[in-house]
Amino acid sequence: MFKGQPWLVSAVAGLVISVSPPLRSWANPVISTAPQAQAQQHNLLGVTFQTPFAFSNPTAINEGVAVLYPPSAAPGEHDLLVGIMEVPTADSVIGNLSPSELMNWLRYSLDTAPASAMVTPVRRVLFGRRLQGEALVKDPSRPIYQELYIVRLSTGKRLAIKLEADYEIPLADVESLFTTVAASFQELEPNSRAWKQSLQWWKYPNSPVQSGSNPFR
Repeated sequence: MFKGQPWLVSAVAGLVISVSPPLRSWANPVISTAPQAQAQQHNLLGVTFQTPFAFSNPTAINEGVAVLYPPSAAPGEHDLLVGIMEVPTADSVIGNLSPSELMNWLRYSLDTAPASAMVTPVRRVLFGRRLQGEALVKDPSRPIYQELYIVRLSTGKRLAIKLEADYEIPLADVESLFTTVAASFQELEPNSRAWKQSLQWWKYPNSPVQSGSNPFR
């Protein structure tokens, strides 16, 4: 959680500070200084985006793929998640659903909240344009804050993008992180090497290299 690990907040801000011992068992028992924040690039399903510190290698989640924080976390045990899945084409049964029906189906396919969950409209800049999505809270027993967006790429393909954070992370930190990650989304050049590898992410989990500079500073 960010509350127990101030260095995560500093990573978003580009600062390096001394920290108190973390609260979560997955972290190092003692951390006296913050690691140098280094933005990590992820190429998945024809798009690229960055996280301000290291997330996991790509992992399958239901019908999609995601990167998780902490890097060693399994789906369902994570604090942060960025997930992507392809939306079926318009000539399929799913592709012909209305926008509200499609969102309901996506919430089920991406293992988010049930179709009956209360949702709130939310807007963020992704791929250089402001998109409207849905915000909701999943699983009252372990509340998870989620945002879901649908974007149409220049190739005509549609993607669903999910941003997820543990409900105990302060909202201001979630807002800062989601805004930063969302704004970093870009399309990969179709038919480029990076684009082709991103479509076979399970074969090339480490193909994007970590940047030497942090664009979130």
